[in-house]
Parts: sequence; structure tokens; C-alpha cells
Amino acid sequence: MSKKEAKLEKLIITPYSDGKFNSAVKDKKFTATINPENYTHSFSSNFSNDAVINASAKESKFQSSDLGTVSFDLILDDTGAIPKVKGQESATVENQIKKFKEATYIYDGDNHQPFFVRISWGKNLQFRGRLSNCTIKVEMMKPNGTPLRANINATFQGYIDPPTRASKENKSSPDLSHLRVIRQGDTLPNMCYKIYGDPAYYLEVARANGLVSFRQVKPGMKIYFPPIKG
Repeated sequence: MSKKEAKLEKLIITPYSDGKFNSAVKDKKFTATINPENYTHSFSSNFSNDAVINASAKESKFQSSDLGTVSFDLILDDTGAIPKVKGQESATVENQIKKFKEATYIYDGDNHQPFFVRISWGKNLQFRGRLSNCTIKVEMMKPNGTPLRANINATFQGYIDPPTRASKENKSSPDLSHLRVIRQGDTLPNMCYKIYGDPAYYLEVARANGLVSFRQVKPGMKIYFPPIKG
């Protein structure tokens, strides 16, 4: 008796209009015509190097873990060399590029930013985030310039809305309410990203500190970061 063949599942990118991933924009969903050969899932942790009194070395103190990134290459082909799956026979390279950009990159006027996305590929790759970097390379064209083959190299930054993240990490109010000293190169958006997981909170932090502009921060200033309210 032959082994049952595994069912072919396509990589799907579903855009969402909200960071809680409740409102899917189904008419802009992107389905890969050719699955990636591989993908990379990377993680990192953030540490602060604080000077310790009467010590010659700085202490590396854990601040936060990011949600990681996922990156992969998508091959788009309309040369006829690679058979297309049922339902995607008329998917030109131009149309596939358009659909990918609509799902991941095009500015959403209602929310004033590109869509959040959920990437699904079988059971092993389930990732939520936003497109952070993308390069589209056209590798083959018709004489009139119409693309016949292209490669999309895309990287997505993981995302979870701050209240949900705080709940998952089981952080209490004192952990999220504290003072930070501004150092050279610090900005409110990047500090908010490190503390809350989202740079968009810089306006609330500026208001909490009585700042007219978030650009007023200077090295040596003490900035209060209030608790996150879900």
C-alpha cells in the first residue's frame, strides 16, 4: 500500500485592517502561485548597557524580546515553464506583483498605514506582522517590457498589539510605568518600540511628559513612560 501523498498547501498572506487581527481584508488576500523553497525566522533580544557604580564594566540588563522576523523569496513565473495550479491559470506576473503590494505595502487611507498581515503556510508557519522590507527583481521580460518572471524578497516584522503583549508577558503596572534617561541617539518612537512593542505610542508619552513636540527630547532628560491601557 503506497503512502498517502501530503496535500499541497499554498503560502497565503491575508491583510488585516487592525492590529488585533480581527478584521481581515479578504478581497486583497495574496496566494503564492509557487511556494518558497525555504524561509528564515529570526529572533533577537534587547539589552541596555548601564554603568554600575564602582565597577569597571557595564551591566547588560534585559529590556525586551522582539517578535522576530520572517523572510522568504517568492518566484513569480508566466513563462509557461512551470505549470500553474487550478484557479490561477491567468495570473500574470504583473497581476501577482500588484496583489502582493495591495496586501502588504499599499497605504490604507482609512487606517493611515499599510495593512497588518497574517502569513499562513500549512501548520508550521503562522506569523503575524507587517512588511518591513521588500525587493522585487524582474528577471525575464517580453520584448515590450512585460515581466515574465520575477523574484520577490520580503521580510516581515512580527507584531502584537501592546495591551495583548503586556497581558501575555504578565507585566504589572509598575513594570510599564517608569522613568528612562534619554541617551544620545534615542528618540521617543524607538524607545516606545522597546518598551511597548509599538512606536506609535510616542504621542501619548509626549503628552504625559508635557512635551509640545516629541522631538524636544535631549540626552540627559528623564522621560516618564506611563502604563499601557488595553
